[in-house]
Amino acid sequence: MTLQAFQRLQAALVLDREQAARIARGELGELGEQLTDVERERLVSQASDPGMRLTRTLHHGWRFTKLLTLMPLTFGVGDPDELAERVREFWAGHLPHGLYFEAEAARFAVFLVRRTPVGTALADAAALEGAMLALGMRPPGGPEPGVVLHLGHEPQRLASETTTAPRREVDVAVVATPDGPRVAALPCHDQCALRSGVRTAEALELLLV
Repeated sequence: MTLQAFQRLQAALVLDREQAARIARGELGELGEQLTDVERERLVSQASDPGMRLTRTLHHGWRFTKLLTLMPLTFGVGDPDELAERVREFWAGHLPHGLYFEAEAARFAVFLVRRTPVGTALADAAALEGAMLALGMRPPGGPEPGVVLHLGHEPQRLASETTTAPRREVDVAVVATPDGPRVAALPCHDQCALRSGVRTAEALELLLV
């Protein structure tokens, strides 16, 4: 347990600025009780090192760059300040679990859909890219899963939409194929769509199970 507790606190030095500040003051919490005196001294020393701030900045920059790269449409239509705040909120409750971040980007898309008005360009872009990311992570073989999304904008026009552009509701199917996820338009009628942002988010979450 000592090694696991030490590693968790060491990771916190990079992921959580506030916790890093507490560790620098010697406040290691319950996990600190599982450490040896030497391990506690090492953590306090690391937290107090000026280089730790640079390490944190580099990590956050890498993590943010992956979101920008994996969700270009979402970050292209959204307000930069609003999205930066949403990213901070998301990171506060979601630890990274790898270095490639496709799963994190897909879960950030769900997070955005739940917090963005239904039918807006931002909600549509997040739902579309979230579905593409989630389906792209599915292992090859087996049935080809998919999801139907009810959008307020045509996917091919999302990048050029403005907040004042008239909405043209459309249903799209995002499906996994051997060549990667594909988007296909469907006839829009009363029974075919996921009609709310909450249900859209739930549909995306099922793809991540």
